Amino acid sequence: MKELELWDAKLTTFPECICRLTSLEKLSLGKNKLTAVPETIGNLRMLKDLRLYNNKITSLPESIGNLNSLEVLYVDSNLLTRLPKSLGQIQTLQSLCITDNPLLSEMDESTKNVLRTLMQRGVEVESNKYGYK
Repeated sequence: MKELELWDAKLTTFPECICRLTSLEKLSLGKNKLTAVPETIGNLRMLKDLRLYNNKITSLPESIGNLNSLEVLYVDSNLLTRLPKSLGQIQTLQSLCITDNPLLSEMDESTKNVLRTLMQRGVEVESNKYGYK
């Protein structure tokens, strides 16, 4: 399986069995009620497109840095308070959307550094008044 789309599926927890689908390239879990992403997400090393928009996620695990094929990450409309340092290590990342994460307005220095690193590499970072400027 290369693609899995479970958007608007009323999920309240991230199905950990998804993290065993190591050939997955696109995963869309948008418009659910997820509050957390498991550390095992880092097992999806072939993943190019990860869409977790419009949930209730408060943080992303450091293991997201293991997604060394990731090109697109949409985590807009969540409750993120910070971004993991490891996100800045993903050399393939081209697009990051963090709009409408009101708690990111009080970014810690680590999150600011991650965003600076990504932007310096030419990653398109989409944000708004709640995101990074």
